[in-house]
Amino acid sequence: FSSLERDGRIEQALFRDDGFQHWAVRTSPLAFAEAAIAASENDERGGSEEQQRIVVLSPDAPEAFSGPLDRSCIYVVGGLCDYKRISNATLHRSQEAGRKYNVVARRLPIKESLGDIDVKILTVNQAVEALVRVNLTDGDWADALAAILPARKLIGKKT
Repeated sequence: FSSLERDGRIEQALFRDDGFQHWAVRTSPLAFAEAAIAASENDERGGSEEQQRIVVLSPDAPEAFSGPLDRSCIYVVGGLCDYKRISNATLHRSQEAGRKYNVVARRLPIKESLGDIDVKILTVNQAVEALVRVNLTDGDWADALAAILPARKLIGKKT
């Protein structure tokens, strides 16, 4: 979680959840790009001397994921959370950050994997679960996405 104020309202809410300390996430008061860079400098994966790539999930990104995830990348999910969807917001933020940092935007390959279904955007928890599942299935996006979506949303799914 980035952009968290120390002892701010959101951080206090997170720490009220008894299990939060066990979540496999990092928190930072920095904006997402700066937080990801700081995390990559201290990453247990070792990384290379080259700056790690930061991949921001955006439903507006022109390029979709394909194949397995790159384990050397840092993935940002929910870069902008709001009560309603704001077109191109995460795409523009990732493009701005990309000028200074190694940031790219990618969208989930929903149409490419499942055909013309009535789903364009997933919730944050669905997006994270899709990433976990695609990682476990070595890049099988169709299986990962079909597993997290309700059956009623898969009507029209390509076979």
